[in-house]
Parts: sequence; C-alpha cells; structure tokens
Amino acid sequence: MLQNIREALKTDPGSAAPPAYDAIDKGRARLVAHDLERDDLIKLFCERAQSSGSTVHRVKDVYGLKRILAEIAPSGSIVSVAAGAELATRLGEDPSALWPESCRILSGRSLTRETLFEIEAALTGVEQGIAETGSIILSAGEDKRRSASLTAKKHVAVIFPDQIRSDMLDWTAGWRPSRSAASPSGMTVISGPSKTADIEMKLVVGVHGPAELHLILFDGG
Repeated sequence: MLQNIREALKTDPGSAAPPAYDAIDKGRARLVAHDLERDDLIKLFCERAQSSGSTVHRVKDVYGLKRILAEIAPSGSIVSVAAGAELATRLGEDPSALWPESCRILSGRSLTRETLFEIEAALTGVEQGIAETGSIILSAGEDKRRSASLTAKKHVAVIFPDQIRSDMLDWTAGWRPSRSAASPSGMTVISGPSKTADIEMKLVVGVHGPAELHLILFDGG
C-alpha cells in the first residue's frame, strides 16, 4: 500500500530534500514594537485587555490587592486559589490569605469535580502577559490546576509589570521552563472573559467559562 502511495506521489523515501522555508521576518510579522518603553508597554497591555472585555485593576501593595478581592468576592463566597508557589514568593504572603475571612477557600485536594462548579471567583498568577492582544498566559501543573480558573464565574489573575511582553514572538523567544520545576502540563492563552456566538452572531459572555476576567496589575515592585 505504501509503495502505491509513493508511486502516486512520485516520491522516493529519503531522496527528496525537505522544502526550504524563508526565515520569518519578525519586523514585518510584528504589530507591536518589541522595544517599547516599559510604561508604554503596560499602557498598551491595559488598553488591549480592556478592549477584550477584561477589567483591569492597578494596585501598589498587598493591601490594595486585598481591597480589590473583597470587592470582587461578596461576603461568604466560595473562592479558590490555584496560583502556584511563584505568586506567594513575589507577594510575600500566602495567596489564600488575601481573600476576605468570610469566604470559603478551596485549594489543592478540596478542589474536586463537585466543588469546581461552586466557585464564585478563582485566583491565579500568570506566566506572561501579551501587550499586543491584552492576553494572559497560564501554565498548568500540580499546584496550578487549569480547571479552577475555567469553571469559576470570575477569574482573578495577578500580573506583574516585568511579566508583560510585547507579543507572542517575544514570549516564545524568551520563555524557558525552570530547571527546578517540572515542565507545565499545558499552557492556556486567555483574552478576556469567555465569549461565544451563535449562528445569528449574538455574543453571549460566560457560557463556557468565566463571565468576568479581572486582571490585577501589581505595581508594588
């Protein structure tokens, strides 16, 4: 059978050299300059994120972060934390302690198939932010369950200025998994809250994922 296919394609295994492709001209492929000043990059990220339906908050310290979380999660809400150790290290505080005391916090093994769909708000960190589209990139792993942010009604992601890249070309060129950690089981690119449209082009938000995406830009250094 393989011989018949080769004859039909007029190819001989090993005889044909792979097709040559021109190198990507990144200058022409880019829609955003990769050498923007940091303040301009942050401004662009915030603008693009808001245009995709995200709500952007800017805070200077952990107290500001707690205040925003208290506004997002009503008293007594069921919330989750799937942020990984990196966020705790950068904040200098356990992310679980950021939610109001009245909230019921789910994390680790308490995140089951049943409780996942009860979550009002999920807190995560991010791997990177993309200024060109206002997107965030999340990595999944043992302590960063992807399902937690996908099933919650509200997704809250904390991002730091040095995590923002101009575009996907910059991110893929610079990203390398940490040698001290296992490679992520998956990567998710998120641009705004969950959106879907039917054949009549009627846009509906929050049907297949969070209805709200809150990006908290932590400017505290």
